[in-house]
Amino acid sequence: MDQGVAALIAGLAGMAGALGGAVAGAIGAVRGAKVGAEKTAEATRQQVKDQALAEHGHWLREQRQAAYSAFIAANQAVERAADTAIRNTPGPHWRSELESLGQAIDELNNVSSQVAVLGPTNMIELSGRVFHKLLRLRATLGEGGDAVDFTQDHQDRIDESWDEFVETGHLFQEGARRVLVSQLE
Repeated sequence: MDQGVAALIAGLAGMAGALGGAVAGAIGAVRGAKVGAEKTAEATRQQVKDQALAEHGHWLREQRQAAYSAFIAANQAVERAADTAIRNTPGPHWRSELESLGQAIDELNNVSSQVAVLGPTNMIELSGRVFHKLLRLRATLGEGGDAVDFTQDHQDRIDESWDEFVETGHLFQEGARRVLVSQLE
């Protein structure tokens, strides 16, 4: 074989090698781009999930804050109504004061459903305890019937029920503060 043909064959072999290398490089580049795009897409998906989670957390905190504030305001209205009924017990108007207390209790009951929906569990339990202590106080107030004077024992039970009710209201407020602060962390 002559040197010209050998050089031509060697040149063609070199070009085939270069072409093969270029094809392999192109395939590697496409694979690398695909992996990079997949990683970018996954990072974007994670970022969207994180953002949605943060927005939901913010929304939930706002909803809880509104519900807890409404519960506390309704509970304070009940405290005022109960205090008025206690100060007028026994007396000529205490039955009407008990009716006013009943209306305030109904409002607190309506607001407590918001807490029950938004939670968390410990706040649902605390709102239930407040309501339970309130119903106990109302029942204790009503134990006297239409008596003009209550016995000291009855008055002591009223005072005890009042203290328990007020204490659970404070516990609810403290629990609400802890929940709302923990959502900021």
